[in-house]
Order: sequence, then structure tokens, then C-alpha cells
Amino acid sequence: MELRPKNIEIIDSSAYIELDELLDLVGEIPAADVEPVRHGWWEGYTHSCYCGIDQCGDPIFREKPVYYCSNPKCRRKTVVKENFCPSCGAKMDLMDLEVENHG
Repeated sequence: MELRPKNIEIIDSSAYIELDELLDLVGEIPAADVEPVRHGWWEGYTHSCYCGIDQCGDPIFREKPVYYCSNPKCRRKTVVKENFCPSCGAKMDLMDLEVENHG
């Protein structure tokens, strides 16, 4: 590879850098551009779902759990409780009681 000799030169020439220069170089590195972590929880509800008809032709309904994201701007609906909301990215690590105590 052509990059290997350049990397060796850089390592050799900066191997004896002084601490002040090193700290200046580290200080020039830009900070990561990240958002703060949002926390939330899944609000559980049961919905009646149509599952077909029985032998007599009557409709069959069953209660199924459905979860909504607690973020009011998101409110994603899902049947699987995940660790993160795939829509808004909130970390689903809070429960209803914890949210009342913290916020």
C-alpha cells in the first residue's frame, strides 16, 4: 500500500513531540457533534384485533398488547418492546413512576 510509508514518516517525525505541543494538537480536535440522549418508556395498551371467523362464520376478536412511544412528538405504535424507539431514538429505560419522580 502507498499509505504505509507516509504513516511511518508521520509516526517517526512526531515520536519526540513535547507534551505542550501534544496537548495543543489534542485541543484542536473538534468535539463530537452529538445530541443528548432522550429517555422514554413504552406505554402499554390492549387493542382488539380481528383474527378471522369461527366455524359458524362469526368474527373472532382477540385482545393483543400494543405499545406506544412516550415521546409526544413521536407516539410510534409497535407490538414489540425494543430498547430504543426506532422513530425518535429515545432510550426506553424509564417506567411511568420514574418519569413522575424525575420530571
